Amino acid sequence: MSGNRAGEPAPAEPSPDAQVGLANSALVSESFHSSGTSTAFPGAKQEMWWEPAGGLRLRVTGSVSEDMYCDGGTSYTSAPLFAASLTSRGQSVTVPGRLEDTYVSTVLDTGCEVYFSIPATAKPAPDKDRGIDGGKALAYEASGAGTRDVYYLPDLSSPPKGAVRLGPLRLESTRSGRTSVTTYDSYGESFSITMPPESKIMTVEEFRAAVQG
Repeated sequence: MSGNRAGEPAPAEPSPDAQVGLANSALVSESFHSSGTSTAFPGAKQEMWWEPAGGLRLRVTGSVSEDMYCDGGTSYTSAPLFAASLTSRGQSVTVPGRLEDTYVSTVLDTGCEVYFSIPATAKPAPDKDRGIDGGKALAYEASGAGTRDVYYLPDLSSPPKGAVRLGPLRLESTRSGRTSVTTYDSYGESFSITMPPESKIMTVEEFRAAVQG
């Protein structure tokens, strides 16, 4: 017999904060792949792979086609990509040929999930709810100075049959007028991610000294 016993309260649906928390927990604990465009580099495409036991790989393809890796709370960005990021922020940097195959390490205040987790400030935006891949997707929006991210999550209270596990299906971002769309897939699949060798890694300070010298 279905239903609750007499006098028992109906199961509570996850609150908005709980939905975001569950999605983040799933993203951290399960491998996935994402792909889309980039707000950091106009016209570029961006692809990411996450493997909890192996770390993260992010591939940018465009005017600069390079990789960034992350493992154990430390990111490793290819020198040309690191320089391109600085240039996009108004700091012109030229990478010497001898450094083109090196990576710049940065210790993060949080773990590698900073590159894909949904901000705790994300709030429900029911006017943006939509259907994605045959199921209902709930919109959560986080915005700041010149930025806006809209995450479309599965309806965790009643996920559609055959839907992916928890985690954002789609992310629409705006940064200083630039827009990007990212979709997520391949939940639970196995990816081989190898960090750069120690001999090819330098700190930010070492990189700055090298390009200035």
